[in-house]
Amino acid sequence: MTKLRLFLIAAIAIFAGHSFAQSQTPAALGRIEGRVLRSGLVTPEPLSGARILVTKANPGTGQNFQIPGRTQGTSINNFGNSGMPGMPAQGQRGAAPAPTPPPPPTALPIAPVFTDRDGRFSLPNLEEGSYRILITLNGFVRQEYGQRVFPGQGTLINLAAGQVLKDITIHLTPTGNIGGRLVDNDGQPAVSAPLQLLKAIYNQQGVRVFQNSGQARTNDRGEYRFYWVTPGRYYLVGGNSTSTLVFGSTNSPNESGDSYILTYYPGTNDFNRATSIEVKPGSDLTLDFVTPKQQLYTISGRVIDPNPVAGPNGVVPAATLSLAFQTLTGDSGVFTMGQAYDARTGRFTMRDVMPGPYILQAAVPPASARVPIEVTNANIEELNVVLDSGVTVNGRFMMENGELPPANTLRVLMRIMTNGVQNFTGYSPSVQPAADGTFSLTGVLPAQYRISVPPPASQDFYVKEVRYDRAEALSNPVEVSRRNSDSGTMEILLSRAVGQIDGVIVDSRMQPVPGVQAVLIPDNDRVRSELYKTATTDQTGQFTMRGIAPGDYKLFAWEALENFGYFDPEVLRQSESLGKAVRVGEATKQAVEARIIPAN
Repeated sequence: MTKLRLFLIAAIAIFAGHSFAQSQTPAALGRIEGRVLRSGLVTPEPLSGARILVTKANPGTGQNFQIPGRTQGTSINNFGNSGMPGMPAQGQRGAAPAPTPPPPPTALPIAPVFTDRDGRFSLPNLEEGSYRILITLNGFVRQEYGQRVFPGQGTLINLAAGQVLKDITIHLTPTGNIGGRLVDNDGQPAVSAPLQLLKAIYNQQGVRVFQNSGQARTNDRGEYRFYWVTPGRYYLVGGNSTSTLVFGSTNSPNESGDSYILTYYPGTNDFNRATSIEVKPGSDLTLDFVTPKQQLYTISGRVIDPNPVAGPNGVVPAATLSLAFQTLTGDSGVFTMGQAYDARTGRFTMRDVMPGPYILQAAVPPASARVPIEVTNANIEELNVVLDSGVTVNGRFMMENGELPPANTLRVLMRIMTNGVQNFTGYSPSVQPAADGTFSLTGVLPAQYRISVPPPASQDFYVKEVRYDRAEALSNPVEVSRRNSDSGTMEILLSRAVGQIDGVIVDSRMQPVPGVQAVLIPDNDRVRSELYKTATTDQTGQFTMRGIAPGDYKLFAWEALENFGYFDPEVLRQSESLGKAVRVGEATKQAVEARIIPAN
């Protein structure tokens, strides 16, 4: 009996060990093989030395997994959103700290490979999952596999365990070049003149802005060159602006330091008269134009405080002044150089100011002032800048069902408007509410504002109603003034009765389309960018959109579209009849099928 028991125990141990070994067998690894060719040729031309980088991606969202230790992007310091120089930051009464977002999914880096003399490559040892392939080669557009527009996104490749995917063909697009010469109004070389190559795009808020697609500076002969430019339409501008004057540099200590009037090709100061430039694959353009020398101007005047805390006769002893301006790419900056202030008289002078629109800002806490001005071809003199302590706006977030609002995910923003258009400086009072939903915005200067509540990441409620001094303010701008009192009231009603769409995007053969962006666009209130919803289809062509405010919409999916291109009215005009009409009711969930809009 003892021998039998020992035999059974040994057999069980061997069997268990065998089973454990089987369970620990690593999953089979796959491989992607392909070839890189030059596009636009009748006879394919292989490209050697192209760098192939594969990155694992989330099949549900289409986003790349983050590589530990690798920077994923950069941030821009937007001076306009940081408040006015000399003023304290906007207070947040009783606000709770914002919750820490969950860390993004990560993946180990995959070593890049390079194409051989026949343009072939092989990406070995790939785990099961979804991948994006990025290809780079000097003289060609940096692009992803399946990418149709620049900028844009490529196609996900879904790899099963142990799968070998062969014969992937990638056509690289050649870049173009732009060169030329700038001369001043006397026909002399415009030396060390800055140039920018600008592309008109739409940002996440639906605002049309310029994207900086390249910078250059002329040499001693007035010559410049932009090389390896992505094919597309651009605007070329040369000369100095406030930002290039402040942050620019020269090539030689012996330069005279001349500045030049900001001039758009082919030679105009008015953007509306500028000629767009089409850069074609492999093209080499020569563009010469005139940038006259620029005269600088002076702004002078007096800072006045109607209710001075200290100092006789309304003189302000410690005013901080600055000029807020907008760069060509839509960012905001602050110009503070070359100024003088006399505490005895309240008079100020700001020298070496370039022509252009500004907002002169003055601050003596808790009072401040903002005066729109435009410098043209003369000095601005005897400008009175009257300080104002502003209006206090007391408000409250409320939930439709009576529960406490999720204060730690909320923020209210008041965007300054000018003639119905968002003010270029971007200075916007904002605050996060206390735990009971109440908030207070202090020092809000009289002006026109649009009230908005940035959508939270949770997407489990929507803004149903906004009222300012009992007037509807969800879709209309409001006037903040001192008509009746020094304070205003704001009420924001939230509802959890959001809608959801579970959709699928199909092609003309009714086959699902993976890796494309579905876009839900409101039929009305298209200026409200927070109503727009986007989602990327998974490998089965399906997607889910949550947190949708009730209303009438159209669902679109373009085979190829630039980032945020759906804000372009011309794109929508051409695609309007191809969208899928959708009505979203309160607390509803529905399935929707839409056709892909072909790239051509």
